[in-house]
Order: sequence, then C-alpha cells, then structure tokens
Amino acid sequence: MLTGESPSNASLNRRVLLGTGLQGFGRLISSGCAFLALVLIGQSLGDEAFGIYNYYFPLYIIAGTTVDFGSYSVAVREIARHPDQEGVILRFLGRFRLGTASGFALLISGVAWFQEPPGTQRWLLILAAWHLVLLVPASLGAHLHARMHFLPLALAQVAGSVAFLLLATWLWSDAHRQPAAYLLAFGTGVAVRALIIHLAALRTAAPRQSPSREFARGLFREMLPLGISAAAGSLYFWLDAFLLREIAGEKAVGDYHRAFRLVAFGIMLPVYFCQALEPAFAKCALRDPDRFVILVRRAVFYLMTVALPLAAWIPWVSGAMLTLIWGKEPGDTEKCLGTLALASVCIFATYPQVVALTALGKQRDFTRIVLFAGPLKLGVILVLYRPCGILGAALATLAIESFVLFMVSRRLRSYLKRAVFSSDLLRPFGVAAVVGALASQLQRIPGDAYWPCAFALLVVGFVLAGILPFDLKAEN
Repeated sequence: MLTGESPSNASLNRRVLLGTGLQGFGRLISSGCAFLALVLIGQSLGDEAFGIYNYYFPLYIIAGTTVDFGSYSVAVREIARHPDQEGVILRFLGRFRLGTASGFALLISGVAWFQEPPGTQRWLLILAAWHLVLLVPASLGAHLHARMHFLPLALAQVAGSVAFLLLATWLWSDAHRQPAAYLLAFGTGVAVRALIIHLAALRTAAPRQSPSREFARGLFREMLPLGISAAAGSLYFWLDAFLLREIAGEKAVGDYHRAFRLVAFGIMLPVYFCQALEPAFAKCALRDPDRFVILVRRAVFYLMTVALPLAAWIPWVSGAMLTLIWGKEPGDTEKCLGTLALASVCIFATYPQVVALTALGKQRDFTRIVLFAGPLKLGVILVLYRPCGILGAALATLAIESFVLFMVSRRLRSYLKRAVFSSDLLRPFGVAAVVGALASQLQRIPGDAYWPCAFALLVVGFVLAGILPFDLKAEN
C-alpha cells in the first residue's frame, strides 16, 4: 500500500487493476479466436462467398453498436452513482435494447430477402440476423460492470469467442461453402456470451422495475451524444463493404476485405491501449493540464513506435503474408494492404487524441468530424474506384483517415493551446525509414529464412523506435 493511502482506496485500486487485467486478458483471447476464425473462413470460402460474409458481418457490427446506442455505458455509470435505482435502470436498458435489436434484425432480414436469391442461404442469413436480440439478456452485464465483478464478463467474452472458433473450425473441416453458416456460428458465439452474462448476474441483480417516462427521457438524453458518435463512427469505418458490393460485386468485397480485416484487427491495439489510459486522461484533464499534454504526447509516441515501423515493413512482405494467411495469390489485395497500413498510422495517431477530446468533454467535436467524413469517404470511393479498382477504396480510406487526423489534431490543439505532436516522433519516423529500406531487400533471402529474418527486422524496429524514457515531467 502506498504511504498515506486509505485501505478502502487501496482495495478499490486493486479491484480496478484486477478488472483491467481480466478485461485485457479476455479481449486478447477473444481477438485471437476471432482472427483464427476469420482465417479459416477466408480459406474455406471463395472470393464471392467471402465477399457476402464481409457484407453482412459489418452490418452486424454496425447494428450491434447502434442497438446499444451508448445505453450500456450510461447504465454502468448511473448504477455506480445510484445503486438504489439499479432495477429501474436495468429495465430501461433491456426494453431499449429489445426495441432497437428487433428493429435492426428486421432491417437486416429485409436486406437479405431483397439482396440474395431464393434458397437456403437467404433463410439462414435471415435467421442469423436475429442473434441481435440476444443483446437483451446480456444487458445485465451493466450490473456486473458497475459492481466491478469483471471475472464473469471476461469469461463470457472468452467462451463466446471460443464457441465461434470451434464452430468455424468444424464448418471449415467439413468444407462448408455457405457464408451464412459461418455467420450463424458468429451469432452462436454471441448467444453463449449473452447466456453466461445473464446467468452470472441474475441472482444478484436488483429486481427490475418499470421506469417513469421522465426518468427514461433523462437516460436517453445522456445516451444521445454517445450513441450518435458510436453509430456514426462504426458506419463510417465499415462503409466500404456496402458500397463495393453495389458498384463492383461480391468478389471485390472479398478481395478488399482480405486486406481490410487484417488491418482492422491491428487497430484493436490503440483501442485497448487508450481504454487503459482513459482514467488517467480524465483525471489529468481536470487537475493537471501540463501532465495531460504529456500523457497525450506519450500515448501518440508509443503508438507510433508500433505503427510507423509496421507500415514501412508491410508493403514489402504483403504478398507473402497474404499468400500465407489466405492460401491464395493476393492479386490486387497486395497493394490494398500496403495502402491500408499507411491509413492505420493515421488511425493510431488519431485514437489517443479522440480519447483526449472525450476527457475534455469535447466528444461532440469528433462526432461532427465523423459525420462529415462519412459522406466524403463515399464520394472519394466513387471517384477512385473506376480508375483504380479496389485499390481506390484503400486510397479513399487513406485520404479520409488523413483528413480525420488533421481535423482532430486541429481541434485538440485549439483546446490545449500547444502542439500535440512533439519532436520525439523523429525517432520512430527515422527507424521506420530504415526498416522500410531493409525490408525492401528481404526478397533476396532464401525461403526458410525469409520469415524469421522479416519478423526479427520488425521486432528490432519496434525496440529501436521505442527507446525513450516514459517521463511525465512537464518540462519534458
């Protein structure tokens, strides 16, 4: 225990650290299972079938985000503040999710009905859409989260992901070629997760009570900015899949997503990293502006020590990497992966600044930027696809992510009254240039030694780019 720290505060700190560790472990295992399942699905399905899978999967992600609409975060916060109102809050959360989940399940069922030809696949896609309703029993997780009972939440996340992976493995081994079967496997994983959360919270959660209209309106007003921001961000990020199918067909969606989904997994790093820093950001934003600036700069710096060497390395190994993962020649996907790796640098640099805006109470600024960026991305893809093919979608992503980074940095600098980016970034930029130059010579290395040398180069790049003390002194 730290000197001068009360036993209650020490206990709270331990619970926070334990909870953060459990959630981090759960997310790590869950992400690993999801990645392995995606690889099996990509190897099992042809390009067109993989395109259909990656048309509906983003729909599920967008729908899941919008079904919640910020309700879970608000419920956790309000239960923690007002434990006596837990039953009312949980009833509101369940009813809200039931309404939005049913609406989106009907919407996606309608999309499947009109987009797909008559047959078994159409009905399986309609059935898979109704997994969204299972988000309703999972709403009891707000009770566990507010009480800081993180173990059941972590176990549920892991169990759901493992169930998805096992079902995907079974379908892959049985040579299933219908994307709808794999989407049903994903929905089954969601069902397992929801069931575990519901059973874990059922005995200790307060009895549900109907909220008054005034109370429900108050909660909805609290949710509104969070919900709009989350829904807009999710739609803007996954927009490519819907547009590509309409202008180029399922094969283009499949080819593009063999690169896009790999980058999407990489983007989990800044998300998890910044989530761990959220309490420190929130505390320093109010109490210590100088340290807050240092925290933002350090967060950007350490994310750049990963993103920049990786972005310099990927273009030179993308062909071999895609062949290794998907078991087929990459074609135009190779150029897409290199371009999207550059776009990921912008995302890595943007995310800690978005968290900083949220800590300052300026989340709406980012929402406005994303609401403008979505239609802009749509227009850029339409312009670039005809001359560039699926590479045009990747170039559009790079252009829009660069625009979002510029706008977010500009807004944050106006609040901080000083630059977000520091001269410390010269080191990772320099190391990235060296990594790129050396990676360009990897094709000269014989087959068996290729990947050991390639990964060794990347790891050395990470280490050299990150050699800088983590110092929070304001004068630095």
